[in-house]
Amino acid sequence: MDIVSKQKYMNLLIEWMEREEKTIFISTHQMKDIRKLAADYLIFINRGQMIGEFEKDKLSQQYKRFWLSEDLSSVSFPGGIERKGLRMVTSNLPLEAEAYFQREGIKWHAEEYVELE
Repeated sequence: MDIVSKQKYMNLLIEWMEREEKTIFISTHQMKDIRKLAADYLIFINRGQMIGEFEKDKLSQQYKRFWLSEDLSSVSFPGGIERKGLRMVTSNLPLEAEAYFQREGIKWHAEEYVELE
């Protein structure tokens, strides 16, 4: 779909959803579209099976990235799902990871919740 047609289609869906409480199913890998269209809930389906149901706001608060002040070797930490180098890590258990870092004396200088990507 070209850009102009896609924008018109997206606006039409938004208008339709705002008029009445509607449920629509969208199959896409475009997270920008999901952020724009998803009102409250997201359901993930893989090969016809529901694999997850999430409140949109809670899902975006479920992943947190930490920039550590010192290198973190191959030590595992709660919810560790991504490492970039030795100082940037992502957790899907952010409160548990934060408590672990504090308990272990691991300092970080920045943190942010990860946007739906």
